Amino acid sequence: MLSFFLPLPTIAPRSVKDRLEELKAQRRLVQSHLAWIDAEIRREKILAGSRSIQLSKPGEAAGTSRPAEFARAPTDAPKESAGMTENLEIDHGAIRSEVRRGCLLYLATGTVLALIVGALVYILYRS
Repeated sequence: MLSFFLPLPTIAPRSVKDRLEELKAQRRLVQSHLAWIDAEIRREKILAGSRSIQLSKPGEAAGTSRPAEFARAPTDAPKESAGMTENLEIDHGAIRSEVRRGCLLYLATGTVLALIVGALVYILYRS
């Protein structure tokens, strides 16, 4: 019943060019992620080889020390993907204002209904 009074969400029509650019940006993000996964796989293969060498030494557990060259995560991701995530973020300010407007609308509707019910009860049971 109250959904009749609530405003419909506004959906801005997007052009084909905007959608194409967004899809290309997402493809670049996926490609950079796949490059990072490939680098991690190569890194783990090399570490697996060094772990088998470490296991052959008596008294040492696997993976207790890492070679210095693997102290940091690899940075094979392309530099162009650094600014792509800003385009995919949600505008929290707009969402907050929409939620606030909806809550105020529910509060006003509830208050008006309570006043109407109170007035009806007063009129009907006054005598």
